[in-house]
Amino acid sequence: MFIDIFTINNNLNINIKIKFLDDGLKWLTDTFKLCSPLKDVKKLKDWLNEVYVKIAMNNYPYPTNFPAELPANPIKVLCEHLPDPWVKREELLNNIFHATSVYSKMAASGKCLDLEKISEGDQETLAWDFQSCTEMIVPICDYGTTDMFERSVWNITEVSDKCFRKFKVRPNPGLAEMEYGGKNITWATNIIFSNGLLDPWSSGGVLKNLSSSAVAVVIPEAAHSLDLRFANKADPESVLSARKIYKKTFSKWIKQYNKQKSH
Repeated sequence: MFIDIFTINNNLNINIKIKFLDDGLKWLTDTFKLCSPLKDVKKLKDWLNEVYVKIAMNNYPYPTNFPAELPANPIKVLCEHLPDPWVKREELLNNIFHATSVYSKMAASGKCLDLEKISEGDQETLAWDFQSCTEMIVPICDYGTTDMFERSVWNITEVSDKCFRKFKVRPNPGLAEMEYGGKNITWATNIIFSNGLLDPWSSGGVLKNLSSSAVAVVIPEAAHSLDLRFANKADPESVLSARKIYKKTFSKWIKQYNKQKSH
């Protein structure tokens, strides 16, 4: 796994270098089958980062078709295209293209990749972008050394300006804490905080019980919302166990409510 992470990190650094080479942007345009000439390598890197995150979120043990058509265990499939971090930069970037084709299908489709259209976002992405500009302010940053991404500092001023340009709204950073209590939610009742440890979002989740009626269910083998998807014969044991806990807990709460209501 270290090799795979190092390879991806190395890829980002190589992208920075290659843009200064003669015809570097044209080479990237051709290699990644872009629909229009690449003018800013950052746009390509942003797309690569998005692909890595989405594949990680949807790293399910069976094939899926949302948000894209993915094979079973897509992270494993992606890493199979990155066996050696020490190859020449051109070969490494070509490997990255084939690795990300696990998500984009560019290698086999014969079509071109439209970064302009992707940057505009689909309806679901736009809805989330708007929510993250209003109700759900999520500070995200990258260290650039202990993770697989380039260093990125979260800046509320930049976020606010970006939200205003896109939606004519400005975020209230304290809204979620004021509305839901932030981390001080020991008063909460009848909540199950479920987190799959294969889901990148689990790093910001509630991973320990807060009380007898605000409980955490940690699922080691689950990616994003795997436990909430339809049952599948490939579901790991930890997901099956989590669903049993949900049913048992919900049943207990309903019985408690009905008992209180009858008095």
